[in-house]
Amino acid sequence: MADLVIRNVSKSYDGRTPILKNVSLHADDGEILTVLGPSGCGKSTLLRVIAGLERADEGDVEIGGTRVNDREPKDRDIAMVFQSYALYPHMSVFDNIAVSLRLRGMPSDKIRERVHATAQKLGIERHLGRRPKELSGGERQRVALARTLVREPKLFLLDEPLSNLDALLRERARAELKTLFTQVRATVVYVTHDQVEAMTLSDRVAVLRAGQAEQVAPPEDIYRRPATVFVAGFVGSPRMNLLSGDILPGSGAHTVGIRPEDVVIAEDGPLEMDVALRETLGPNHLLTLRRGALEVRALIPTDRKTESTLRIRIPLERAHLFDPDGKRLETERVPR
Repeated sequence: MADLVIRNVSKSYDGRTPILKNVSLHADDGEILTVLGPSGCGKSTLLRVIAGLERADEGDVEIGGTRVNDREPKDRDIAMVFQSYALYPHMSVFDNIAVSLRLRGMPSDKIRERVHATAQKLGIERHLGRRPKELSGGERQRVALARTLVREPKLFLLDEPLSNLDALLRERARAELKTLFTQVRATVVYVTHDQVEAMTLSDRVAVLRAGQAEQVAPPEDIYRRPATVFVAGFVGSPRMNLLSGDILPGSGAHTVGIRPEDVVIAEDGPLEMDVALRETLGPNHLLTLRRGALEVRALIPTDRKTESTLRIRIPLERAHLFDPDGKRLETERVPR
């Protein structure tokens, strides 16, 4: 495997509207880096630039210490898994997995050995004689992964590979992917809009917004110390409450963020609010509390009884404070 360095990469398709704006990222050898963001933020374009399917207007892409800007995709020693899987429908599973090895002129016995070893690792060895249309979505996804793994490339690029699976299968596939890439010590760039995938799969997460990296950090830091208002609101379910700084007088914040699980319901709370909505989320209720224009969501255990009106407190030690530019304020009063 090899490390990846993306240095000051910019991209525009029409010369006027920037898709990527001076993006700099790196993935260490054996690291899983997830690029997370909403639709249209530039994450798939970034993946295509790394792969060589698009050329950056500015900046450099290095794989294993070598600048690859002018190299064709086939010469970058990368493997890519697409959202659609892109399997050849007329070929068997064996042939789909083996196709890249044949193109490289590998001897037949070596191809057979490597295909069977990879298929066994992914639990699809019994499907090698079938065609893609005979497989389930999860099985096709594993074939697409096997086709990339069998090549033993320097870098794996995955573009929302689980988005076509149902919720239960996605959960199982996430665990399998994490185990698999850890075992082979693969360097992976994984693109998704799904924060659960990003938080569970990654060693580090890069949150993109409008073509720029808002924060790059381990998943725990993204959740506990969001660097901007956008990251605070985008990562976390239920979504973080983002309130006017007036909610905490004297904090110096323009915006105060508080996660629903950190809102305190207490008889001596300074804010009296009405329960406008109650939603059941397994062991918890998600309460939507309103008073005038103010709305706060709070998580409470399902066995806790509540009235139609509650008093709440926003604990300063659990709050996230942001300045007028939407950037995190670091103060001694807010230990994390």
